[in-house]
Amino acid sequence: MNEIAHLGAWELNLNNYKLNLSNITKEILEVENNFDIDLDNAISFFNLEKKRNGIVAVLKKGVVTGEKWEKELIIRTAKGNDLWVKIIGETEFLNENPIRINGSFQDINTNKQTQLALQKNLKELEDYKFALDQSAIIAITDEKGVIKTINDNFCKISQYSKEELIGNSHKIITSNYHSEAFFKEIQDTITSGKVWKGVIKNKKKNDEYYWENTTIVPFLDANNKPCQYLSIRYDITEIKNNEDKIK
Repeated sequence: MNEIAHLGAWELNLNNYKLNLSNITKEILEVENNFDIDLDNAISFFNLEKKRNGIVAVLKKGVVTGEKWEKELIIRTAKGNDLWVKIIGETEFLNENPIRINGSFQDINTNKQTQLALQKNLKELEDYKFALDQSAIIAITDEKGVIKTINDNFCKISQYSKEELIGNSHKIITSNYHSEAFFKEIQDTITSGKVWKGVIKNKKKNDEYYWENTTIVPFLDANNKPCQYLSIRYDITEIKNNEDKIK
């Protein structure tokens, strides 16, 4: 199990500061099995001075308090490869005197890289959402068309509050300008998993009309069936009014 998890062990003798490493730990460090290592040699694997100082501070604190500690750090192996590792240590005492530190040493590079990539992707998604919220009118509905989420721009243009909109459908802003065939074409498109784009005339709470350039994107479940819909809209009322004046 340790081999599968790439989990090794280490022991630091606090009398002579010699380190005993398991074969898996040596494999992670990319050193030979007969490699003779002490505390100074071990700390040199942490290629940044800040990291070296940090691990020394953790060791000292563990010796004083006896608390178990855990760190995730980047090391540079004997062959010059940068690697994320997880180090756990705990001080062993004899007659209240610290005699050794025992711990584990695990290669977590693959998981850590995946985690960092996921965090980066989530940050990018947050940035995209922020950009959309600043410029667009956003709504998310469930598969039945019930509004689940809206942004502030939706409330601003429709003059309805979030409490009035969430749990309702888009019928609350219907202007009755479009035909039933128009909405059936939208419904048929998005329920088939396709994106619909077009211009819709809606009505505010105060009965004023407004036009929106609309894109409706279906989100599909594992069976490729729409489970919710994202609508991205832009207010083009002024453009439509100017077109009418020109006509």
